[in-house]
Amino acid sequence: MKYIEQMKDTEIVWHNSNAKPIIKGNVNLIVYSQNEYGSASYLAGASLVLGTDTHIASIYSKLMTVSAIATIPDPIWYEWRLYSRKVGSDTVLILRINNTFPVEPSLDDGMNRNAWLYTYPTIRDVVLSLKQYNIQEMLFMTTDTLRKI
Repeated sequence: MKYIEQMKDTEIVWHNSNAKPIIKGNVNLIVYSQNEYGSASYLAGASLVLGTDTHIASIYSKLMTVSAIATIPDPIWYEWRLYSRKVGSDTVLILRINNTFPVEPSLDDGMNRNAWLYTYPTIRDVVLSLKQYNIQEMLFMTTDTLRKI
């Protein structure tokens, strides 16, 4: 049985039996975006997830932008995925973000006005859910591929 944590705009399906996992020791969090322009952070982040890492949670929200058509033979992952890896006595959580509100690569002040409106609630809910783990450090892998010419 899986434990479903329902928050304001987000559902987190914990793949542990009937409860959120208990994580002891120091906890660090690495976040990367799958759909960022340039793909550098996605390639670096995806390379961190090993076959031995545990997929501990799937994160869903009505605010995610998801295509109605899945691709075959590799269907789209509709959820954000949270992985866990033990490093000595420490735990590293790896969060893959995808299906966020579409952002146009532009430095124009008028572009992307709704991106934070549709992305913030899900980010807030995930942060509040992970708060109990007293995360020591968070690394958000990103790249700036925009230049004003």
